[in-house]
Amino acid sequence: MTVDILKALGISNGQDVVKRQQRLAEVDAELATQRFRGASRDNTATAIVTGRGDIFEIVIRDDALRSSHPELVGPAVVEALTQARIAAGQHARAEVLAVTHPDTPVPDPSPAAQAAPPTASAPSTVDTRRPRIQDDDDFSDYDFLDPGE
Repeated sequence: MTVDILKALGISNGQDVVKRQQRLAEVDAELATQRFRGASRDNTATAIVTGRGDIFEIVIRDDALRSSHPELVGPAVVEALTQARIAAGQHARAEVLAVTHPDTPVPDPSPAAQAAPPTASAPSTVDTRRPRIQDDDDFSDYDFLDPGE
């Protein structure tokens, strides 16, 4: 017994496959020209990506680089990129599903996409230094540049 795979997939003939491939190529070209924006929660960074998820632009507030905690810029950039890529991915998924499964309604965004993005946290205020041990070889008070000692 042979089964026609195209019919099993709901595709009536080979021409339909060619049309879908052409439409998917058009969707890919459209996604390359579309832009999606994401921002960190504190608006330190904003990112713009294409519909394919490629980085188009990253903008960092000037005062963020001059702040007393510039190490928070990196996580803010990651958060902005994540938000932009989530938006682009949801849109791209809907577009592709409309071509590959035209009779199926587009599902809600995945739970992973709705999860909280990474957050930039403030530096820890806990003192992690070890207590100083009294030692005879402790030269912390010795000035090696002063020839008088």
